[in-house]
Amino acid sequence: MTPHNPWGFVWDDWFTPFMVAGNGDGIYYLSPCLVGSSHRREFQRIFKPGNKYCGVDIVGTRHLPDALQGKLIAGGFMNNRIVVFRLEDEGSGFSAREEPPLLVSSDVSFRPVDVKVGPDGAIYVADWYDRQVTHTHNQEGEIDKSNGRIYRLKAKGAKPLKPFDLGKLSSDELIDLLAHTNKWFRQEALRLLGDRKDKSVIPRLEKMVRESDGQVALESLWALNLSGGFNEANARQGLQHRDPFVRVWTVRLLGDAGKVSAALTDATSATPGLRSISVIVPQARALSMIKMAATGTYLFVGSAQGALKVNDSTSGQLLAAAVDKRVGGASITNVTVFQWGDAENAMDYWGTLIDQRLVSFGVQQSASRAN
Repeated sequence: MTPHNPWGFVWDDWFTPFMVAGNGDGIYYLSPCLVGSSHRREFQRIFKPGNKYCGVDIVGTRHLPDALQGKLIAGGFMNNRIVVFRLEDEGSGFSAREEPPLLVSSDVSFRPVDVKVGPDGAIYVADWYDRQVTHTHNQEGEIDKSNGRIYRLKAKGAKPLKPFDLGKLSSDELIDLLAHTNKWFRQEALRLLGDRKDKSVIPRLEKMVRESDGQVALESLWALNLSGGFNEANARQGLQHRDPFVRVWTVRLLGDAGKVSAALTDATSATPGLRSISVIVPQARALSMIKMAATGTYLFVGSAQGALKVNDSTSGQLLAAAVDKRVGGASITNVTVFQWGDAENAMDYWGTLIDQRLVSFGVQQSASRAN
């Protein structure tokens, strides 16, 4: 069930998606509803203020004060302000805590409809500037087309950037930007590298994934994938990486590719927290494809569902799981997850299920060979 008027989308440093609603529905965390399902899922609302928002970004630039880093900012067009929220982990998702607004105007015509952090690290605000914002009057032609403003909110003493064109940089220069302190440059560099598909940078990116930590390691992994260099060999290394988000995204990219080989079933990974579970989009075909690759036949045909889990190599903690009811035809009858609810419980259930079925499958195969 989608909220009305989704008027702003943004992704954090780990590519977790959030949305603000323009009809007063609040702020939403979107990952749970990106998981494939045969039944309707509810979007997870993480803040319900009754106010309306339009345009959103997450601050990620050293140009602005530390107190704003990682905060979600949005246009509060109904009450003439720029709102600020602190995102916090909560269970298997998030919560948003409202903080004092970044800007409040006494001009009732101030209508911020978009808020973005620019390449210079300043915050840019698109002001619709109109006394009324109702649909009725706009449809009647009662709209002031003579106004509209763009504001630039910058740190005191900050100087504007000189004009530049990232498209003129070499691929190696773009890779240098993956360590930039302004998220804008990192994202633009990734986009351009993805457009180029420059195979010559793959060895450098592989090395950066291996040797880097934190955001640089993760950006390097994304760039490696966008450049066409993500494969089974570096996936094995990624699953054992010291950075938890590199491990999570290695699992995610393996799933996005739609193929996991039998050789990779022994590779394991760890979770950086409950949030990581909902970042992963379960791939329903995974275990069936592993069985097909190993034996030439699909898993549990005509008898049960296929399922997949990935465990932490040291703690045994479950990282990801998927169920494919198209394999066989049976379905889970004793547990139904109609809403995202507690992702951890769902993952635990799927993990237990596949443990039981793999043991049963192994016993059956042993008995078959003995006969």
